[in-house]
Amino acid sequence: MKTIDQRIDRLKRTIPQARARKKRKQIVRTFKYKQFSAKQLKVLTWWTDVSPYHDADGVIADGSIRSGKTMSMSLSYVMWAMETFDGENFIMAGKTIGSFRRNVVTPLKIMLRSRGYEVEDSRADNILMIFKGSRFNYFHIFGGKDEGSQDLVQGLTAAGAFFDEVALMPESFVNQATGRCSVDGSKLWFNCNPDGPMHWFKRNWIDKNIFGLSDEEIERRKAQGEELKNLLYLHFTMDDNLSLSEKIKARYRSWYTGVFYLRYILGVWAVAEGLIYTSFTDDNLYDDEDMPVWLKSTAVRTISIDYGTHNPCVFLEIWDDGETLWVDNEYRWDSTSDIARRRADPQKTCRHLWAIGQTSNAWLWSTHPLPLLSQSCGAVGYMSNLRTIPSRMGSGWCQACSRREKSGSTEKDVKGSEQSSCLMYGTTKPQSAGRTNRSSKETMALTRCAITHIQSFQAGGQERGHEDVKA
Repeated sequence: MKTIDQRIDRLKRTIPQARARKKRKQIVRTFKYKQFSAKQLKVLTWWTDVSPYHDADGVIADGSIRSGKTMSMSLSYVMWAMETFDGENFIMAGKTIGSFRRNVVTPLKIMLRSRGYEVEDSRADNILMIFKGSRFNYFHIFGGKDEGSQDLVQGLTAAGAFFDEVALMPESFVNQATGRCSVDGSKLWFNCNPDGPMHWFKRNWIDKNIFGLSDEEIERRKAQGEELKNLLYLHFTMDDNLSLSEKIKARYRSWYTGVFYLRYILGVWAVAEGLIYTSFTDDNLYDDEDMPVWLKSTAVRTISIDYGTHNPCVFLEIWDDGETLWVDNEYRWDSTSDIARRRADPQKTCRHLWAIGQTSNAWLWSTHPLPLLSQSCGAVGYMSNLRTIPSRMGSGWCQACSRREKSGSTEKDVKGSEQSSCLMYGTTKPQSAGRTNRSSKETMALTRCAITHIQSFQAGGQERGHEDVKA
């Protein structure tokens, strides 16, 4: 049992700690406001009675990063709710609850307290209780990270919803949350950085919005049966955030190129999905009249190959003038498509494409399964020789070696045999036409066979059974 002196010593140690904790709680952080831009002011006031947009059902703010969307949207959302309603429920949503608290709730509480609002944050229930005078409202925080998130919103009756980074949320969650806003006078608030132009939010909300359309266009689209939405749409750039210095904005502009410059800096809904070269934009496209008339008579011609059986097979005709690579023609064949399945041999991919190699010398570059064919053609016959090989890769033999030869004491046709023999590389096991799987050993056998034939042809020799490769 502790003596009285021990208890006094313990009390002396705890009292300063309690005073420090109390002092920390009494510290009130203030928010230092910068001058608002015209678009930020419009976000803050569009719902007021004096605004020409007060009849809109909501507001959409998209655009570049660091443009001041989130700060003005979150503050305006709470101000509107506290001015319009009392004792109602409101939805506030981000990609996750954690990211929403970090990016929105933390600075929002500072801004609200600096403006005289009282905020109680129940982290266990993820509810903000905000008071102003005799009014108070409940703000429920949700995370819209996947399709199952919609279940969390079901059953709630709300007077408004605010979605931060709505482009990162599934459509089902947004539809469920907006469907909860059934109180008279309820409004919707969306902000996001752009995604692709085919994104569901771009197609179903921004493109189907009457804001910015003429009366004639609105009537025409309604006559076609389109359901148009009535929301104020504002596009932000970094210039709309007056707190950013020119030095910081210049730094951001230097960090991104191509599609990500369009999205992050200009705030454009640009395509990035599937791009290998993310710097590719419309500036890389050209029409026939843009190509120099002298190009094909002076530039180096290249045929690039991305060979595939189960995956699509693609060929490109490229002209190199020493400064620019001009991709002039493309051939693409997908053996799994409906058209290919209706054919007897869906693996015959290059019969027509290789005709482009019969008019002039060319360079041939291949990826898989001919990884070593990166050398000069030198003659039309080189192209003719190669033409026969990819067209039969799916059938299981080297067509350049398709000939009759003796095996032991019996003469047999290589194509009809159980194994196709190649003078330059062992044997390969044939497969029936239309099969797409091939072991790495069989693929390498055909690859080495093809390369050896080509090298032999370049050396000026001609092998027995290869008369079809004459130039």
